Amino acid sequence: MVKKLKEENGFTLIESLTVLSLVGIFLLIPVIPFNKMESEIEISLFLEELQSNITLMQNEAILNNEWTEVQMRPQDRKIVFKVIGKQNHTSNRSITLPDTIEILGGYKSYRFLSKSGNQGNLNRTRFQVGDKVYTLSFKLGSGRFELSEEI
Repeated sequence: MVKKLKEENGFTLIESLTVLSLVGIFLLIPVIPFNKMESEIEISLFLEELQSNITLMQNEAILNNEWTEVQMRPQDRKIVFKVIGKQNHTSNRSITLPDTIEILGGYKSYRFLSKSGNQGNLNRTRFQVGDKVYTLSFKLGSGRFELSEEI
């Protein structure tokens, strides 16, 4: 007796693999632009946080009659903000550089005078951000600063 094979409806292995690879490609498409966007947001947030913390140190010097300091530490990949002589002060903090940002040059320190918030260090700090370079510079006597992209 010869048994007849039942006709089975289904997908072949090649058809299944083709569908799986197409689904995989469609799932990767939204992820690709997010990596670049995430990096841009991280850089933007870092630059905003840097400016906010410098302003905080100036305000602390002026309003609370405290000497404050901002330290650029490229070897540690950190920027340290502190009230001089007060280790546990609430304004003391540090921010770590994102992987995409480098401080160009060596260690630099900016001290803000009590009462006035002025500082006399006119050294510029440069940051390498991908293929762009940003410069942090202070104005003479006033303590005002500017963070700008070099052209």
